[in-house]
Amino acid sequence: MRNISFALTVPEFISGNKSVTRRLWKDNYAKSFHEKEILQAYDKMPYCGGRKIGKIELTKTPYKQKLKDMPIAHLLAEGGRWHTVYEFINFLGENPETEVWVIEFKKI
Repeated sequence: MRNISFALTVPEFISGNKSVTRRLWKDNYAKSFHEKEILQAYDKMPYCGGRKIGKIELTKTPYKQKLKDMPIAHLLAEGGRWHTVYEFINFLGENPETEVWVIEFKKI
């Protein structure tokens, strides 16, 4: 079973308020994930001393999207900490035009 880290959003993940995450993954890596795959969730990656905080199941195969095109509904699904898409983009420290991989999941 593969791992995924929620280092920047641990409280949102643990509370169950998070059901989507965005990643700057390399295309080949992202394309190796598929709908219904189960991943172990960590507060940071195990090789960095992370601890397991749960498991997730991917509800869709990951897909690419520009940060500026993030749907408003995903602000809540990202944990509800942000009020606007641009506030979320600023949190990430990225450009609105940056393409990221969108990972939709449910906590199990």
